[in-house]
Amino acid sequence: MTILMRSLFGGINCVSLGYAEGDWYFIVNPTDLDLGYVDDLCLMTGHALRFLNIDIPPGQVIKYAFITYFAWGTRYGEDCYGRIMGEKSLFPAAFTTWADFCGRPRTLNRIPWNKIPPWEHLGVYQTPNIAPIIQEIITQPGWVSGNPIVLTIEDLQERSSHVTLANRHAWAYYEHYEWTPILTIEYGPETHFAVQGIIYNPLKDSVLITLPTQIPCHLTCYYTDKKPVRHATTRVLRGLALPWGAYWCFVAWKSVEQWEAGDTLTHTFEVPDWSYCQTRWFTFRGTSIDVVSPSVGPLFQYHHPGQAPLQKFEFYDHPRPTYSNIYEPNRSGQTFRPTEYHLLTEVFTFMTRASNTYPTLNLYIKEAPNDVPTGPVLSTGQTPWALIPDGAVPAWIETKMSRCFLKPATKYALIAHTSFVGQGILRWRYRSFDADYPRGLRIHSSDSGGTWSKFPVHDFLFQEWGIPLKGGD
Repeated sequence: MTILMRSLFGGINCVSLGYAEGDWYFIVNPTDLDLGYVDDLCLMTGHALRFLNIDIPPGQVIKYAFITYFAWGTRYGEDCYGRIMGEKSLFPAAFTTWADFCGRPRTLNRIPWNKIPPWEHLGVYQTPNIAPIIQEIITQPGWVSGNPIVLTIEDLQERSSHVTLANRHAWAYYEHYEWTPILTIEYGPETHFAVQGIIYNPLKDSVLITLPTQIPCHLTCYYTDKKPVRHATTRVLRGLALPWGAYWCFVAWKSVEQWEAGDTLTHTFEVPDWSYCQTRWFTFRGTSIDVVSPSVGPLFQYHHPGQAPLQKFEFYDHPRPTYSNIYEPNRSGQTFRPTEYHLLTEVFTFMTRASNTYPTLNLYIKEAPNDVPTGPVLSTGQTPWALIPDGAVPAWIETKMSRCFLKPATKYALIAHTSFVGQGILRWRYRSFDADYPRGLRIHSSDSGGTWSKFPVHDFLFQEWGIPLKGGD
């Protein structure tokens, strides 16, 4: 079944947003919608759409979904980039203020819209498939047919090329209602899944397995270190035994569930106790819309070739005799933007603790569009006070982090804080006034991360280490 929804703007159901002339803007009920880089005065643009009365019953599988735009003017600049995400709430309210918009929960599924071709005036253009976003929204407990859906389409990461008109410009609502964006969703009860490829990333004692499927589903990987044995079967026909088929014999099955919550199109597994030069055999079973799928994945085999060495990715290591005091509720952070897809494993910070104080160093990572931490905590780590120098001479402090995938062109914040008020003072070194780390800046909060101040010419000394991965965006 397919539904088409026009964006019913009515004054409060779409917004235009971006960074222009040195400040952020937020326009409710605009007449046009931008995405990408316009010129040196308007560096980053995007918009959000609130579609009303989405007539999809609970428990459906979203097979395909996209937004159709009608171009306003010709935009020929190359390398326009964007990404699409949804608001993860059951009844998203009408747009009001920039603070209201930034504080809304986002879907974990975010679809890149890369290298968008030039648009001709009044041409009709479509986004990539956004089924995973719609699926994540409608599979929330409590979803009912008729709820609204909010989608954000933006390039607030400044990924589009800095050439004139490297943006895409569409109608919102002016005098031509028929030219407003249209949301098209195809859905149904399909539960059969098919594995559409597989990517291996060997770690020291495990293997990360990533695979896409053609429908959203939730999978479990069943694996064994015993080679499956194929047993031939026969059928007696008119007294003659003829080959008939085969069955496979497995021993000591183990299982591991995918990392992603709910039904997804991409599935990530970490198969444990799997070291260099060992072979495993495995397959997949799962559910879709909470129904056990009759599908079973094919039988895979993989030989562990050894882990790639740890690698230093983003870093800044130009010391100056300046530091920021960190003591709860005062927190400090450094934003950064990776250039490679990798698995974060550890972080180094250049710091001391104040004499005769005993603070625990806590680190965490969040996404930070526009250099402001937002969304869930992606990775955490902790270092006890005894490993941090007491006095004036700083050192690189190693903190093991919980595993986290870091994606290129996404900005993150590495944030440091102590465990509680009065525990002690950490002093994280930074370079001031002429710091030149190109993909981030120093940030500070005096209310335990509630609000953040930015220091564009400051950078903390930091290093983030991990393992390069295949299969990133």
